[in-house]
Amino acid sequence: MPTRKRNGDDLPKDGVLRPKHERFVLEYLKDLNASAAARRAGYSVRNSNVVGRRLLANVHISAAIERAKAERLERVRIDGDKVLRGFACLAFSDPGDYLTWGPDGARLKPSEDLTQDQRMAVSEVSEIVTDHGIERPHQVRGPEGCARFALATPGPL
Repeated sequence: MPTRKRNGDDLPKDGVLRPKHERFVLEYLKDLNASAAARRAGYSVRNSNVVGRRLLANVHISAAIERAKAERLERVRIDGDKVLRGFACLAFSDPGDYLTWGPDGARLKPSEDLTQDQRMAVSEVSEIVTDHGIERPHQVRGPEGCARFALATPGPL
């Protein structure tokens, strides 16, 4: 009885990646999940856990992944420190950095008074303009899923 070729047994031994391996490398970079990358690259769903680990263990495929990561880093010029700094700006943002408020209502601070880190945490500032001028509510929003501050007080600014 002939032995059946298992998914992932076509690993490169000569350093030349086959199209399916190249696809795995590209898919792996999306989420660093070997099983999901194997499925998206066209390997069997049933064996994707084993195949993903086997592909990652191959020296030629892992080298291709490292090269692709380095190329992406050079292309986008973003490193882990920059990403963490951005998250910190969002996590530690304070409504008082953007607004002042009291019994007489609320006021947005001028954008030129904000630091670069504070501006990084803002993706949208909106207000309602009517025939009577600018009225509330005013909103300062960070990127989707992050801190949002909204003030709703009656009357014009």
